Amino acid sequence: MFSSYYLAMSIETAGVQLHPAPSTVGDPCTSRIFRAIWELKKNCRKEAMLLDISKRLKQLSMETDLDNPETVKEHIAKIFRKRK
Repeated sequence: MFSSYYLAMSIETAGVQLHPAPSTVGDPCTSRIFRAIWELKKNCRKEAMLLDISKRLKQLSMETDLDNPETVKEHIAKIFRKRK
């Protein structure tokens, strides 16, 4: 029986790279954004779209409380008013 160390070494030497899942334990907002993006990815959204949505959600999370839909709506409305 191979130990996990030898199995990992044989996989790495075969040219296979292991990519662990990103850790989102520390920040609950990041965890929710990750889950939302993951659901969109499972629904076959394109990578470029997922990156754009992720950037926008992260920016919104720094500027307003994503748990309160009304404040998010108000914040987005302010952004659009500034653009005009």
